[in-house]
Amino acid sequence: MPFFQVDINTLNRLIAIALSRGGDYADLYFEYGELEEMNLRDSKVNSAGKHIDYGVGIRVLKGEQTGYAYSESTEWSQMEKAARAAAAIADNSHSALSPNPLNITTIKGGSYYSTTDNWSKLLNSDKIAYLQKLNEIIHSLDSRITNVSEGLCYAFDRFLFYNSLGEIAEDCGPTISLSVSVVSKDGSRSESASISRSFRMGKEFLSDDLLNELAHKVVDKCSFLFKAKQAKGGKMPVIMNAGGSGIFLHEAIGHSFEADFIRKGTSIFSDSLGKKICNENISVIDDGTIPFN
Repeated sequence: MPFFQVDINTLNRLIAIALSRGGDYADLYFEYGELEEMNLRDSKVNSAGKHIDYGVGIRVLKGEQTGYAYSESTEWSQMEKAARAAAAIADNSHSALSPNPLNITTIKGGSYYSTTDNWSKLLNSDKIAYLQKLNEIIHSLDSRITNVSEGLCYAFDRFLFYNSLGEIAEDCGPTISLSVSVVSKDGSRSESASISRSFRMGKEFLSDDLLNELAHKVVDKCSFLFKAKQAKGGKMPVIMNAGGSGIFLHEAIGHSFEADFIRKGTSIFSDSLGKKICNENISVIDDGTIPFN
């Protein structure tokens, strides 16, 4: 784990301190993240920024209590303070226990996106030109477009996880997104629409195909609103399809599936494991193996 400048001995010492007041479980979560943003307004790229997050979070569980503390430095003295703080927060007594993991198990996962950061090879002038080209295409598709706003965001994150069960995992990878909002005016009426795309990709994300897809879809979406009529209220069928329905279902029932609600019996789904809870024509799969997603 050279990136975070820690080794197994250091991790075990932190776990021992975190559990020193009788905790049942502890974990360490190291993260380094770079985030870069660039925005276009009024046909000009007029804002950009970059910032870095770095540090470690330490969590301790003791019965129903949870203690959490963090450090923005991986210097030993700062991490030790965070571990002792997390232990104290979780503690309701003054018992002492300092177990160390006996066996270290590496958690292995699949490879579904690049772990190489190639974004730095792209010049800022190339990014600006890409945003301006998208702006030009949008304006060329509909003369009623009065305003275009674009946001390009790229992040590259590194993670290290270790816990008192001896489980260890590392990961790193990119996340990129491009969002577009337009305002269109027809006579005295104005409409607006937006669209975005996000993938676990680097500079290869910025393709001509993406430009044309976003431009046509956001213009079509905004143009359609001039013809759309107000929907009538009352009961109506709910149509589920791939994509947005995942968000809909998450907000409707997803939080009720959370472990704490199930464990405490406060969710209406607490006794529903293995039981049918929805229409048989609905099949929801949270698939983490789709490449670049």
